[in-house]
Amino acid sequence: MDHEQSLAAELKVIRLLRGNLAKLPSAKDQRRVLEYLLSRLADATEEKAVG
Repeated sequence: MDHEQSLAAELKVIRLLRGNLAKLPSAKDQRRVLEYLLSRLADATEEKAVG
């Protein structure tokens, strides 16, 4: 899997998580997912800026 395919797969996962965020039972779980999404977004943005 090349870099572009990897980023596309990651974006797909992020969209799935974002779409299901409201279905999580607790605010704590929602916060964890949001933190993960923001972390991955920051990483992807940094990778794109460097690459």
